[in-house]
Parts: sequence; C-alpha cells; structure tokens
Amino acid sequence: RDFSQSDCEEEVSGESHGAKKGGATGERPGREVLEMTIVTDRIADVFTRLRNAQMWRRDSCRMMKTKTTALLLKVLLEEGYIRGFEVLGEEPRQEIRVFLKYDESSRGVIRTIRRVSKPSRRIFVPIKDLPPSHNGLGRWILSTRLGIISDATARKLNVGGEILGEVF
Repeated sequence: RDFSQSDCEEEVSGESHGAKKGGATGERPGREVLEMTIVTDRIADVFTRLRNAQMWRRDSCRMMKTKTTALLLKVLLEEGYIRGFEVLGEEPRQEIRVFLKYDESSRGVIRTIRRVSKPSRRIFVPIKDLPPSHNGLGRWILSTRLGIISDATARKLNVGGEILGEVF
C-alpha cells in the first residue's frame, strides 16, 4: 500500500466507471484513481465543505454541482455569506467552485453553518412559527414550494417549508 494516497482513493488498473487519469492531480502518471465519494446528504456535505475551507482560510472550495447545491449557494450569495461561485467542467460531472468571504480581520463571514432538517428527521415549519435566527443576525435556509429561499424572503412571501439549515 502506498501511504501517500488518501484513504478515500483506491488504485485501479483497468477501465472503470468514475476513474480518472493520474498525472494532473499529483498521482503517478499512467495510473488511474477511483474516486470514492459517496454522499448521502448533499446539503450537509456543502455545509461541511464551506466550514472546513473557512477553517483553513482557503480562498475557495470545490463541490459537485447539483440543482440543490446551486440554489443553496445562490441563497448564501444573496445574503452576503460568500463572494460568489462558478460552474466548472461539462455535463454530467460538473463542479462548483465557491469563493469564500472574509472580513477585515481575516475571520470568515460564516461564523456557524449547520444542518437542521436531516434525511432521518425532517423539520417543517409554518413561517409564523419560525423564530429569528441569532436574534435576527443569522438566516434560516428553507425549502419551500417556491424553491430554496432564506427566511427573510419566506417572510415577505408568507410561505413556510422545510428548514434545511441555519447560517450565522
């Protein structure tokens, strides 16, 4: 076993689905690396990637593009928690690069970001029962019949839904 490789990558010698050629990303040329990225909760994965990237003071981070991921990042952009994002690659395996935002003292703008409703426990709330997040300084992210929106937008539209997460 080569201990320089990550535990979530496995060398393969033949053609296989999900395999990519080595060389461009630091692997040995001529070898293929099978990506073992099985994600059961994409929203929690997005939150974790953002949290980890800011913890390490990264300029940006990458994640797989899905409709949900793009809508979630659009809400974070509208609320001012990220600088922006761009779509990389071509269908069907597109990625999104998210540009993180920091304040003057190099602290991440996102103080906390957490998943509320989970696949094992969904939490739905009418908008009149949704309390302010962090005394109005944070935002709830909701999945409604109108799409993924922030609590501020949901209050204007008077629509409730599933609480996907909270960001402060």
